[in-house]
Amino acid sequence: MRGMNKVFLVGRLGAEPELRHGQQGGNPWCTLSVATSRSQREGDDWTQKTEWHRVKAFGKQAEMCQQHLHKGSVVAVEGSLAYRQTEREGQRHFWVDVLADRVSFLPGGARA
Repeated sequence: MRGMNKVFLVGRLGAEPELRHGQQGGNPWCTLSVATSRSQREGDDWTQKTEWHRVKAFGKQAEMCQQHLHKGSVVAVEGSLAYRQTEREGQRHFWVDVLADRVSFLPGGARA
């Protein structure tokens, strides 16, 4: 049986998109900080729990995100999870990124 690695997020950008290019001006990528929230029961009360996701878009989609999205924009992201680890000064650091297959711009976000 083949597995499936698929994630869908709908949330708001918590920062301006960051566009970067590979060596010698290669394929661009854009990093988005997307906040999602859910209700969580704590005793008799309900609270909102916010989760932050690092989303990476590539190529033309990355350029479109950088041009049209701003802090507070609402987006829908479809992609897959990618796990990374590095070691610095003897300590391991772990990251989970969402590699975007599609980023849709939704109404209701902040305007720059």
